[in-house]
Amino acid sequence: MATLSGAVWGQQNHTIKFADEKPDELLEEYDKDAWDLQKAIEIIIDGTEQKNLTTEDYLNGISAEAGSTISLQLNIDAGNGNQYRYAGYNFISFTIQTNSGTKVIDNLSFVMPDEDVTITGITLQRKVISFATILYIEDNTYDGMHTIAPFEGMDAYFENAEGDVITEALYGEKVRLVLMPKTGYKIENVAKVSRTLWNYDDNDLSHNPQDVTNNLQYDTENGFYYEDFTMPQSKVQVYIYKADSEFHPENGETTVTAIDYALNTASNITNGTITFGEEVTQTTANYQEQVQVNVTPNEGYHVVRSSLYYTIEGSDEQIPIMMTDGTYSFTMPAANVTVHAEFAEGAEQTYLVSIADNIEHGTISAEPTEATSGTTINLTVTPEEGYQLQTLYYIANGKTEQTPIAGTSFEMPASDVTIYATFKDISTDPDDDEQGGIVPDAPKYYNIYEDEICEGVTVEFSRDVVKEGQSVLVTITVDEEFDTTDLTLKFKRSLFGYWEDLTLTPTENPNEYIIENIYTDIYVRVEGAVPTGIEDIEGAKVYTKDGSIYVYTPAEEQVQIISVSGAIVKNETQVGLKQYTGLQRGIYIIGIGEQRFKVRL
Repeated sequence: MATLSGAVWGQQNHTIKFADEKPDELLEEYDKDAWDLQKAIEIIIDGTEQKNLTTEDYLNGISAEAGSTISLQLNIDAGNGNQYRYAGYNFISFTIQTNSGTKVIDNLSFVMPDEDVTITGITLQRKVISFATILYIEDNTYDGMHTIAPFEGMDAYFENAEGDVITEALYGEKVRLVLMPKTGYKIENVAKVSRTLWNYDDNDLSHNPQDVTNNLQYDTENGFYYEDFTMPQSKVQVYIYKADSEFHPENGETTVTAIDYALNTASNITNGTITFGEEVTQTTANYQEQVQVNVTPNEGYHVVRSSLYYTIEGSDEQIPIMMTDGTYSFTMPAANVTVHAEFAEGAEQTYLVSIADNIEHGTISAEPTEATSGTTINLTVTPEEGYQLQTLYYIANGKTEQTPIAGTSFEMPASDVTIYATFKDISTDPDDDEQGGIVPDAPKYYNIYEDEICEGVTVEFSRDVVKEGQSVLVTITVDEEFDTTDLTLKFKRSLFGYWEDLTLTPTENPNEYIIENIYTDIYVRVEGAVPTGIEDIEGAKVYTKDGSIYVYTPAEEQVQIISVSGAIVKNETQVGLKQYTGLQRGIYIIGIGEQRFKVRL
């Protein structure tokens, strides 16, 4: 039994001994067999660490004076970084047993009672270890001054066993380093990848970087490289080299190239030709490249506009090819495409009439839906019961200005057009006459609409219809489990007005707002509430829930949802939180501007 130095004669000493047991949280394959109390647990009595104790001292008993302060701590330095080092754990609690009873100590310190003590139930918890930033290296030099920007066309990140992108992992967790080509690119060669550990205080390298290039596996189906490894007890950092010319010139350069997707025309096209390119004929194009489509009818023929479309390899969906300023073009997807067209007799060019898909409280139909320039297009306008037509106009393809439509017909311009309309609610107007018409000079009434309200937020209006010049009270309620850090409230006056911050005339209740002086329909939008604890990378958030993908962007961004085969299944501009539904289960890459996220639905 060890005897403490400095004991005063006549004072009562007792023993502290440890139960011969291992913490349950120890990883079986790494630490169970290596556990040794002498190397794992440090004992501090009245501020003095006890030195040179043997394993037998821990098991048989260590002398301590009654009333002294006993503290335990985990020895993360034990064994000089070998198998006895416990930097990957947090010391949570232990239990002391005496003849008087049992007590759990969760602050790792207790006052020595006037009796012997047995320490048991040591509880450890695996630490969450962060990944350091992935560095891209030009010339085999490790310091930050020589790092280069990420290689164009490739993302590198870590993910867990479920395939979720992660920035941290538990010690001992199975993780994966992924080198993923961005949509429209392929990785042709990886020169060198190394992985190094930082010690537990994130200060100095614990050893030189380990070359793991030969550990990389290649997923032939999805075209990415990966390395599976077990999370160590220290922060992990990865270096990806542009070249390994200093030591292994045969490895060449890390090469990521844009994929050339094929431009094809349907085999059944007659009485005209389709080619691609502005000055030089193209046969391939890269992802997101703008491709000009040259439509050349034979003499005495014209292209049937509704027949001009393209299909993506592996899909039968017909995607119209639009004309802008007299030129047909489309944006190249990440797949081979085939363009289809039909040429009919007659030399006149025809154009398409489309109906906007956001028209509410009524329907619009057009006849004909394809016509030459100068043709009269007749519209049928059908309001829902209690509504009447308010505005009617068209926008020519590739333009932004609105052309009002007088009555229910217009002359077809030399362009495709889209028809827009709004309908006004007259069902609650107290000044309607018996025939349902509005009495001249009667007050006008305007509707209050929810535009886009993000998940977790409820919006209530004090009234749904407001007499002109009056006000409406807007109440915002956010569910407790949602984070409102980035919450933004906006409103606009009329369907085609501009968005303003909803900060007008707040009441004493911070969740209530008053919109005054209403002379148009009002639209209210709430963005930015997100469930707490979801992944947050540079402000953008991506998560899955109940069979949907949720994407949050703090500013307006182009969002693309891409299947592992490279097909773009969603391509939209958004700001705030948006739910994407109707997707098949599987792995998707979410592109938000230049960022890439990988999720499993």
